[in-house]
This record gives sequence, structure tokens and C-alpha cells, in this order.
Amino acid sequence: MKKYKMIRQSIPVLLLAFLSFSCIENNMDDNTPAFVKDGSLLHLLSKNADYSDFCKLLTQAGYDSILARGDRFTVWAPDNEALADVTFPSDRAELRKILGMHLMPSALYKSEMAGEHTLSLSGKMLKTTQSSSGDIRVNGIPVTQFDIRAVNGVIHRISGIIMPACNLEEAVASDPSLALFKEYMETNFTYVIDPEKNIKIGYDTLNNPIYQEPVVYSKQYNYLTDAALDDESQLSTLFVPTDHLLRKLVNDMVQAKGGPGRVVPALDDMHGDTLIAGRYFKAFMPYEGDTAALYNELFRHICVRGEYPSLDEQNRFTNVLGEECIIRASDVEGEPTQVSNGYYYKMKDLAVPDLFYRKPLMLLPLQKVPDPADPEKTINNPDILYVEGAKYSASVAKPNGACYTGKYSRFDFTKIGASIDFRFPFAVKGKYKVILSYFPENNAGVVSAFYGTLPLMRNLQMTGLFNSRLLRYVEKDLGTIEVETDGPVRIRFTCAGSSPAAANKYTFGVDYLMLRPVEETEWRK
Repeated sequence: MKKYKMIRQSIPVLLLAFLSFSCIENNMDDNTPAFVKDGSLLHLLSKNADYSDFCKLLTQAGYDSILARGDRFTVWAPDNEALADVTFPSDRAELRKILGMHLMPSALYKSEMAGEHTLSLSGKMLKTTQSSSGDIRVNGIPVTQFDIRAVNGVIHRISGIIMPACNLEEAVASDPSLALFKEYMETNFTYVIDPEKNIKIGYDTLNNPIYQEPVVYSKQYNYLTDAALDDESQLSTLFVPTDHLLRKLVNDMVQAKGGPGRVVPALDDMHGDTLIAGRYFKAFMPYEGDTAALYNELFRHICVRGEYPSLDEQNRFTNVLGEECIIRASDVEGEPTQVSNGYYYKMKDLAVPDLFYRKPLMLLPLQKVPDPADPEKTINNPDILYVEGAKYSASVAKPNGACYTGKYSRFDFTKIGASIDFRFPFAVKGKYKVILSYFPENNAGVVSAFYGTLPLMRNLQMTGLFNSRLLRYVEKDLGTIEVETDGPVRIRFTCAGSSPAAANKYTFGVDYLMLRPVEETEWRK
């Protein structure tokens, strides 16, 4: 009875609370924004008959549930008229790619649109642009009505379909005139010493580490990582040489190096000591080949960050490696192609740095070389000339425990004043450092080096760096020469004295002689 009495007394209180709540609710309804009362994006689209076809497509693609939830989105909504003549794929995954281009996972209003770049739900870039007259487009499609707000985002009416565009990597790969570039992207790599698989046994005179041989290398595919041509969130401009231009550049390189016989092919890490076109390659020292080296330099320098839909006659850019590159408007072919993450230009010409044609030249001073007339036979090396009684002594192998240092050639000057000329058969005109790699024997002589009448280094003590514990070759920079014309280059070594450690011994141990190009400020075509 008591319990019933309490309930009866509570009824007026509950009625009063209900009436109060009803008044509050009515008051809130009067001040609530219309877009809140209209509900979600999906609800708002469904109420408008102009978007009935678009709503059906959203449901087929499975995006209807996304637009009904609380997350904020922007919807670029084509009306029925815009969809009238469009055929959509029956495959659901392909349909989602197209419909996803019309949805952004954030609310973007008209006041924020100019120059905005945002990823769509398809993972492709959506770019809004504003003309001088104020017209706004999204990926080139005109926006005809703005800021239709819903509780979970905003709708903008557009007059067409936003189709997924190729990114830079996809566009270049599908262009048949850029097949060599595509092949390069798929195969480009660089060799690097594997620090975990090598044993460090010392340092050379340039403080570079010396590893126990054979040296183990690993391949690193860096180009796509550096250029990020498939990154939809990174805007870039690419200057791609066509196949025709690449073949021209390679042909120029072949001619500049003295003909096809002097262009070094690719060598893998299984070759033995090799001499090709006057260039010496030690065992386990891989080289990608002159042609690949040219491509590598071209391709990794021609991607720049940002969008450049137009060019001045001369354009100075900073590439993805932080280096400067210069592109002329007259070197590009027509207008650029716009893709989802930038633009790309086809190059019909390209200024090539001088060093592309002037790779290091190495001379291995072997006494016997293959006979050009009969490769099965050998002849005395025509690129070694002896003066005043100098002569070849021996080919010497130098092991050092588990570390094999290779071979070098030993010469005997026989007397002070005798000379040996090492002749590079061909070099492209330009500046070069002359590098001597020699073996510092304990009974070596004292030599002076000359380029023609130009003294490079006088009185080089060949025993100065002798170390009986660490038997390694020594690289010595003898100075810089200017090669005035394409053709042979001769470096002379003259005996200037004998070693204090061994009287009347005039030994000269040479591993190789190198002409290392010095970068020119002037670029050649």
C-alpha cells in the first residue's frame, strides 16, 4: 500500500519533467541548423531525385554505408544528367575505383578549394583549381553547386565524372615511345658494398675502408624510392627522354669514346680481372656498363618536386637528389601530360654533362695483350714504350694471407734517366686527374712523371709507403692535365734516382694508371 502511494505521488513529478523536456526540445528544434535536421550525406542525397542514379551506384559499390556513418566526408556528386551517357564497369572493384574518386575523407568547403590537393578514397589525387573568373574545377570537372551541408560532411554538385587518372609511373610505363625508360625503371640498381658480409682490414690514403677480398656486393634498387613516381600524395614533374633521344645520346657517347670497341659492356660480379677498351676491372668489382651508366645519370636527375604545367625557355630546377638541373622549353616535345600526381614532358633533346662522355680511363700495364688479328695469340703491348734501356721485368701476384691483392707489373729502369711511356689509346678532350696505382716495394726507385713537357710530380719515393705487414696498392694523385683534342694520351715516368734502401735498384711496380675526369663547367650536347 505504501509502495502504491509513492508511485501515485511520483506521477505529477514525472509529468512536469516530461513537459519541461518537451519545451526544451521544441526550443532546440527552432535553433538547430537545417543541415543537422537533414541528417547524413546519404540521407540528403537520397532525398534529392537529381542524385538517384548516383545513389544507386554508391550502393552497388558499397559506399552507401560509409556516407551514413558519423565520419566527415566531401562528396563530389554528379547529377542524373551528368551520368546519362556514362557506362560503368560491371566489376565491383573497378566501380569502386571510379566512385571512390568522388569521395574525400574530410570536409572541404568552397572557401578552401583554390589549389587544394587531397587524396580520394580511391587513393588517387583530387586537385581543385580556380580560374581567373572564379570558376572552380575538381580534376578538370566544373563544380556547379557548392556547400550542400549534411551532419557528417558536405556535398558539391559537379557536371561530369571524375575518372581515376594514371600516376607518373603508370603513365610512363604505358607510353610505347618511352619503352627504354620503362625498362630502366624495372631494372635499375646500384652496387654497394655489403657491410655485414665484408671484413674491414684497413684504410687507404684517402681514408676509404679496405676490405678483405673478394669483396661482396649487394644490389640496391633506388630509383623508384628516390623519385616516388607512384606516390599519389607527392606532386612531381618528370622530364623523360624518348627512345629516339636515348639512342642518339648513346650513339654520341660511343663516338666520343672512340667507337663501339671502347664502350664497356655490363660486367657482373663473377668476372675475373678484365681489360676492356683500355679500362681495367678487378675481379669481384661489378660494373653496369657505359650505356647503363649514361641512363642512370639521365634518369635519376630529371624528376623534380612540384607541378610545372608550363616552362620558360630556360628553367633551373632542384631534382629529387637535391642537385641542380636545367631544362629548356625548346628541348621538350609539345605540351606536358597531366597525371594524378603531376606532369611529365617528353624530351626531344637534352643537355648532357661532359662527364657522361668522359668516364675514367684505366690502363693496365700488361706486357702481353691479345693480338687484334688473332685473339688466340698475344703480342707485346703497343701502349707501353721503353726509352733509354728501360724494360719489362715480371708480372707479380701478391697474396697476403686470406687477402688476395691481385697482380701488378714490375719494370726495371736499368739506370737513372731511363723512361717508360704509358699510352692511353683514346681520350675525349677535357681535364683529367692522373692517378697512379703502384706497389711500394722496399727496393723501388725514385720516379718523376710528365705529360709531354709538363712535369706532373717529381721525385716520387716509391718506397715511402712500403709496409711489410699490410701489402696493398697505393693510389697517388700525380696532378691534372688538359687534353686538348680527342685522341691518345701519353704519360711518361722517368727514373730520377735509386732507393736509399737498395742501391742500384730502379724497380717500378705499377698496378694501373688512370685518367679520372675533372668536371667541366661547360656542358656539351
